[in-house]
Amino acid sequence: MQKLIIVALTTLCIFGTASLVMADEAVKDETTKSDVAAQKESGKSDSKGKKKSNKKQMKAKRHATKGKTQTQKAEALAQAPLAPAPAVTAPPRLSVYRNAIVNQAAQAPLAPAPAVTPAAAPAPAAGH
Repeated sequence: MQKLIIVALTTLCIFGTASLVMADEAVKDETTKSDVAAQKESGKSDSKGKKKSNKKQMKAKRHATKGKTQTQKAEALAQAPLAPAPAVTAPPRLSVYRNAIVNQAAQAPLAPAPAVTPAAAPAPAAGH
């Protein structure tokens, strides 16, 4: 009977200690999970804040460069006087060219064509 009591007490001590260790690990896991979730949430809000601030900085930079280019263009226009544009003449129409060719033909008459005499037809070949 003493042996049975000793065995029961040792098993109770072993399982009791093991259950306490397991309960402690479970509590640590729960706190770790909640800590990780809190860190994720804070990281999300930090990243959103960084994105917004970067976006504002880029917008300010874009507006600054746009203003600089506008002032540079205005200064360039003020410094360089505008040169008059070259006169553009429209090309003559086709009828002008045709009239010029007709006028040249009228001024220089053609030489008479040489007289063409009909040539005698060759004799038919034998055997045909």
